[in-house]
Amino acid sequence: MVKKSVGGGLKISVVTSLFPSKERPNEGVFCLRRWAGMSKRGHQISVLNPQPYAPWPLGGSYAVIRRRSRQESIAGLNIHRPRYLHIPKFPIANAERFSQRAFECLPEADIVVCDYAWPSAALAPLLSRINMPCVINGRGSDVLEVAGEAGLGAHCLSIFQLLQIGAQSVLI
Repeated sequence: MVKKSVGGGLKISVVTSLFPSKERPNEGVFCLRRWAGMSKRGHQISVLNPQPYAPWPLGGSYAVIRRRSRQESIAGLNIHRPRYLHIPKFPIANAERFSQRAFECLPEADIVVCDYAWPSAALAPLLSRINMPCVINGRGSDVLEVAGEAGLGAHCLSIFQLLQIGAQSVLI
């Protein structure tokens, strides 16, 4: 059972790997639209968008990641972008580091939404340990393509099976 915060709205922490930024304004725009709309309905929304640590002299997409602000406000939403160690070719370990960093930075919330399931769904087992209600939102490509291409189907299934044990998590 999710408890409502004072004032009727929920305090919702959104954890996502895709969210717009000044550098990439169209990346994850679907998340921005959803959560800006929820904010307009009276919910307090905080967005955690963990980013890979991208040291200099790496260029290309890493340079764009490096330029992203650690704190930003877009459409009235506060976005926090903590950094985590990301090592190419190690998707499960990267998802675990992504999720651990998000867990360390979670603000007070009534519920956590893992929006865009991979890699944020890896946060669900950590949330279940503290009895934090959690919703995992898969949009299609994150479950069917991203997880499939990385050979993560069995790992995703194990997370979802674990969630069946915890009554506080929902997969949509």
